[in-house]
Amino acid sequence: MKNNVKIVHIQIHVINKRRTIMEKETVVYLIRHSEKTNQKEFIGTYNTKDNKQLITEKNMLTIRGEEKARKLSEQEEFENIDVVYSSNYARAMQTAKYFVAKNNLKLNIDERFNERRKGNPDVEKYPNHFVMQYWDKDFKNPEGESQREVNKRMTEAFWEIVNENKNKKIVIVSHGTSISFLLMNWCELIDVEQNFRRFLKFNGKELINRPYYSPEVFKLILDEKNNIVDISNVVFEDKI
Repeated sequence: MKNNVKIVHIQIHVINKRRTIMEKETVVYLIRHSEKTNQKEFIGTYNTKDNKQLITEKNMLTIRGEEKARKLSEQEEFENIDVVYSSNYARAMQTAKYFVAKNNLKLNIDERFNERRKGNPDVEKYPNHFVMQYWDKDFKNPEGESQREVNKRMTEAFWEIVNENKNKKIVIVSHGTSISFLLMNWCELIDVEQNFRRFLKFNGKELINRPYYSPEVFKLILDEKNNIVDISNVVFEDKI
């Protein structure tokens, strides 16, 4: 009987130790927004004085995109989210609102998580301008942003939020290229194509090697000292 009690005590100690270790982790979900409308197909007329960039920022989710965002927020992976951040693009905020509603939170909007400003590409001179931005950190289209500029604002925002929310579960809804430029702080870029396929590795293992889904989820786990211990691509496409 005494031996059985001792075994139970040891098991409880191990469970409590594991729970303590897990509680010291910070988990960040970098989420690309859900499915957006194709403006050329969706919009008939657009009587506005908005510039091209602002029109892009206002682009909204499709009906299917709304449903996919809702279903994503309901996955068990996203139980007990502590804080939600979003870019100020309409499609990102529309995606984030489901995580906010499910967890009874308020949405934190930070324009540093906005998509890379594409600018006005010279497609005749640089037909592969999308690819060039990945290999040349300073390349940018006229009135656009470079990888270096996007990485700077994304990285600053990321660490600011992590330091303010240690040992919590954080959702950040952003955009494909901006998320990629942030991930490249810790991931190796193997290949990229003009059709938006990105091939990234983390610690020698394949993270992703295809165009991003809408939505797309990357899960980052940080230890007590804020070291990135794991990055994974969490796929729910079969469920949503």
